Amino acid sequence: MAILTFYTLFTLAAGALATLLPDTHLHRRDGNEPYPFCTTATNPSCVNSGRYVKPDLNISDAGSPGDNAYVTLLPSHTFTTSLWTNQKMPPMCYSVINHYGFRPVDFQVYNVTYSDCPTSPWVICRSINASPTLSQIATNLSKMPASMRQAANAYLVFSESWDRAIESWWEDGLIAGKGSFYGPGALVHEHGHAVDGYLLFPSIPGVYSGTSAWLNVVSQDGYSPTAYGTTSHAENFADIGRVVLIENIYPGGINAMFPNHPNLTRIANQVAHFQSVAGAYYQAGTTCDLSKKHPFPSGLVDVPTTTPTPTNTATATPYGQCGGATTYTGPTACGPGWSCTTLNPWYAQCTPAP
Repeated sequence: MAILTFYTLFTLAAGALATLLPDTHLHRRDGNEPYPFCTTATNPSCVNSGRYVKPDLNISDAGSPGDNAYVTLLPSHTFTTSLWTNQKMPPMCYSVINHYGFRPVDFQVYNVTYSDCPTSPWVICRSINASPTLSQIATNLSKMPASMRQAANAYLVFSESWDRAIESWWEDGLIAGKGSFYGPGALVHEHGHAVDGYLLFPSIPGVYSGTSAWLNVVSQDGYSPTAYGTTSHAENFADIGRVVLIENIYPGGINAMFPNHPNLTRIANQVAHFQSVAGAYYQAGTTCDLSKKHPFPSGLVDVPTTTPTPTNTATATPYGQCGGATTYTGPTACGPGWSCTTLNPWYAQCTPAP
């Protein structure tokens, strides 16, 4: 299965540095900022040369005011879980697991049915080496309003050895992340990508954050609520969604969380427009709408439990794959002058013979 476009959330480890800066004025990003530099010359999706509110509105990191609001004000919902025992897996879980060099046999698949959507379950594909328990992951997901959660159909949970953080493969309804990133703040952001693509722009490919309607209000404001939001219009849209959710669940709204913050007016047009097109999805206590819920994964694939006999006896190309994961069934021989070199437990490649 083809690997599709995705959006990624990385930890902004230097985010705390910005809070040490004494001013709260609006700044353009420059080469001295503790975040990746972004200009429209190098990245056409960059938001207005990377302008953002400084310091960031503190709504993203674990333990931040925004994250605490999600934890305390979004209600949990009861759920039931059921382990798949048929040695099958949703195709997108299977494809992404293989893409990153992991073994599907090391993941367990569960149906999770929530009380706010009792007739249509979600799927969790969880590594047996993931640190959060299934119950912890399902509980954090239960806090996502059903109207947001319905934009996804499956969640892939990696162990901490995965070299990425969390991603939204919204076209197939999948959110994939290492276990430590399955907290409410990151989940709100990643579901924002799914809302952007699946619920607001159902004609794939495409996202609402790329439409003239959205880009016009971004231009009116010219700023993003966070430094991370300036990396692309899609990331900005997802972080405006974080602001809108706080506006809708926090007593007194975002202005009560950040009283007298001089820069909230700089994102006012985006917040108002987001409310008009997607605010209904960002409300606590909603139930799912089955007519809008991302369909349950179909076309299930078998998960091999033993190393299969290779079915392809052809010679692998130079630098091509010649072995690896238990699911690999391609050529295992290399041509003259090349040898099959194991690079990691899941991948071997034809390299020049010594």
